[in-house]
Parts: sequence; structure tokens; C-alpha cells
Amino acid sequence: SWSGAVGWDADSTKLLAENKMWIASMTKTYVAACVLRLVEKGQLSLDDPIDRFIQPKTLQKLLMEGYEPVSIQVQHLLSHTSGIFDYASADLYLEMALNDLQHRWTRDEQIDLSMSAGDPLFPPGTSFSYGDINYLLLTVMIESISGLDFFDVLKLELKYSDNGMGETHFTSLEDGYDEETNRAIQS
Repeated sequence: SWSGAVGWDADSTKLLAENKMWIASMTKTYVAACVLRLVEKGQLSLDDPIDRFIQPKTLQKLLMEGYEPVSIQVQHLLSHTSGIFDYASADLYLEMALNDLQHRWTRDEQIDLSMSAGDPLFPPGTSFSYGDINYLLLTVMIESISGLDFFDVLKLELKYSDNGMGETHFTSLEDGYDEETNRAIQS
């Protein structure tokens, strides 16, 4: 067993292995690994269209904005080739985020903004455009398949405890990890 840390925090404090930190977009790796575990178990295929696994309200939003969820496959979300406009690319998102730095964006808010702030970028599988929206939709699919919160499925499928990741949490989503915990991580 080994643990370690390299580098310094924002206040020039040397990092220690027991320090808490945000891993931000690194969570996409966790989501992708979980989706691949579900593929291994035969619960979905990389070629499956996403319309089979997303909530009716999200499906309706995609259809209303000109997307064809029957043509968007799981692999397109994983590889950022879905053609779905990403909310983080919208000037409106930047404006809203900068005007309220304390706002905790929900997944539904991010999906809604992606649908309303821009048009489809390209037909699925024909180009690449990095976007959080792809992985937000994958978390919706994980929940649809499992009936559990996606972060709980990640813990189970990726065997956090067995792999020394027992203190890995989605701080703003899981019970017991509130704003106080978030402030402790930031400091």
C-alpha cells in the first residue's frame, strides 16, 4: 500500500496525501469506467442509441432542440462526438456563473442551458467537441439503468473501497458532504 502527494496548494502549502481536493473534470474518467463496466455486464452497448436510457423529459428537450437521440450512441457521448452543444460554451453561462459565484448548478440546469443556448453542432460521430453535457447525459443513463444515484453506482462498479478510494465523494451531491465540507476542501 502506498499513498503520496506532490505539489502545493493555492496558498503555497505543501500537499500531503491526506489533503482533500477537488478532481473536477477527472470525474469523467470515473463515469467512463463505470459505463464500460456496465457494457461488460451486458447492461448496455457502446452502439446503443441514448434514447433508450434517458428520462422522458430529457429526451423531449433533445428532440425539441433538433437533436436525434436515436442517432446519438453511447460511444458518441464517451468520445465527445455527439454534436450536442455544451452549456459551458455559452456566453450566457459565463455571464450567469460570474454573476453568482455561489450558485451550485444542478445537472438539470446544465442540461436545460445546453438545450436552450445553442444548436446542434454536427451530426453524431462526424466531428469532436469537448463538452460536459456528454458526461452529464451519461450520468442520467447510469441512473436509468441502475435505479440508483450515479455516484453510488460509481462506488459499487469501480470498487472504491477495494481500490483505496474510500474517501472519494461527490461533495455537493452526497449526503453528509455539504458546503462546510466544500469549504474545507477549498482551504
